[in-house]
Amino acid sequence: KAGADAFCDGFCAALKEAIHGSVVAPPSTFGETLSQENLAAGSFHDRCAMAVSERGWERLVVSDVGNRDHRLYGGAQYH
Repeated sequence: KAGADAFCDGFCAALKEAIHGSVVAPPSTFGETLSQENLAAGSFHDRCAMAVSERGWERLVVSDVGNRDHRLYGGAQYH
């Protein structure tokens, strides 16, 4: 039983490490600002009709979106 418990503990620790990952990629280097993320969206960007004007949209982003100038990990352009 002790051997099985030790195996299970080791396996679970290895699985946790594999899921968590071991690569450190700083957002300051690999992250994107909101405008960079929108530019990287490619064919998915600006495909929908907007309920607000372009100028209105920019005002909303400036006033209501936090962290818009911070470099973050994203992917929201694919959702």
